[in-house]
Amino acid sequence: MILMLSVISLFSVINEWGLLTYLAPLSSKMHEYCLNMLPKNSSYLDIHKALICSHSLYNSDFLIPIKQLGLLHLFVVSGFHLNILYQWLKIGNSNCTKFHLYLIRIILLLYSLFCSLKAPILRAYIQFIWPISLNTLSQKIFYVGSVLLAIEPSLWCSLSLQLSWISALIITHQILPTCFKLIFLYLFIYIFLSPLALAHPLSILATLLLTPIIAYFLLPLSFLNIFFSILTMSVDFIWSIFLKILTNVSNELPLILPKLNLDISDKWQILFVLNFVFIYWEIHEKRKSLCASS
Repeated sequence: MILMLSVISLFSVINEWGLLTYLAPLSSKMHEYCLNMLPKNSSYLDIHKALICSHSLYNSDFLIPIKQLGLLHLFVVSGFHLNILYQWLKIGNSNCTKFHLYLIRIILLLYSLFCSLKAPILRAYIQFIWPISLNTLSQKIFYVGSVLLAIEPSLWCSLSLQLSWISALIITHQILPTCFKLIFLYLFIYIFLSPLALAHPLSILATLLLTPIIAYFLLPLSFLNIFFSILTMSVDFIWSIFLKILTNVSNELPLILPKLNLDISDKWQILFVLNFVFIYWEIHEKRKSLCASS
């Protein structure tokens, strides 16, 4: 704990030096470079911008259908995308050497800069490079979030950081089955997004069915299209089919308006309580398994 407080204090000093402020112009230029790499003749350039460079989807014609199916987190770069990229970089190297691991960290850092170092991406990257060994993953998520808030106190007002934090807690939990994770996640997103419009509860099924398609088929295709512009027509054709199906399905699942209206401090209290509950839960399960094996 003393070591952890020292780390947070160090990052607080770094924040006074303006490290993130210093990185902002660099990140902005790299983000523009990322956008310029994309195929300009694509009919779905707005989708590629969001999916690869974490650009806003708010001017896209497909924003509403994507929100109605609860897939917005898959179309804007987040920790989920960093994890997918990490898995790609590990292909053929299941036992990473230190050099290979450092190379992956550098590539992920560069990609985070390409994506403007937004809060969910930065949180995921810090979690990936976290150097201190901890008893549970929930502890790691808590300390990573604390360091990020120390680096950039303005993120206390960031809803995207809260959603990223709580998603990491629930999705990476090893005890809950996948279906319960999604239900649990939906309930907390309902609380945290209130009073903003929210996807229909049945969107949980869409998330289950469409996440693998986006992660392991459409996302790689969009990346390949950057390097092989000859694929643009084919990639656009595949995206057109997918988006047409997505739009038709979304018409049956209208957005709902939650009636809760919590302020940001209430949401932080809920998040911290949930994080500590998960820490206790994981430690308790570890103790049970140790007692059972002894």
